Amino acid sequence: MDFEFKEKSSPSIESSDEASSHSEASTHKPFGHSCFTCNITPCCFTYGYLRIPKHVAFANNHITNKKYDLLLRDEEQRSWNVKLHSCQTQTYIGGGWREFSADYCLKEGDCIMFEIVTDGETPIWKF
Repeated sequence: MDFEFKEKSSPSIESSDEASSHSEASTHKPFGHSCFTCNITPCCFTYGYLRIPKHVAFANNHITNKKYDLLLRDEEQRSWNVKLHSCQTQTYIGGGWREFSADYCLKEGDCIMFEIVTDGETPIWKF
């Protein structure tokens, strides 16, 4: 799983033809200013989840071994309710991921950028 932090630009999804195959240097900023990208791998479809960097999900002292509600919102304000799962070894977006990835016709090699917008009771991530 490749990921990277970037300064906020235009959150987007790049097709596999445009996605970079190399990770660049990471930077971290508090919630509301963090952006990171994830490359879509075959596991995202086989197992129905998207693994994310654990330090992204828990940058604000979340407790491990839990499930959290998470709202994914696009630039047109459409939303998808998903579950953010954490355990000792990984953090991933699970429940609702299949619907989200199908709605966006994601495929292996695509790159998706998320911006962490809020860290309230139900965090919101913009893409």
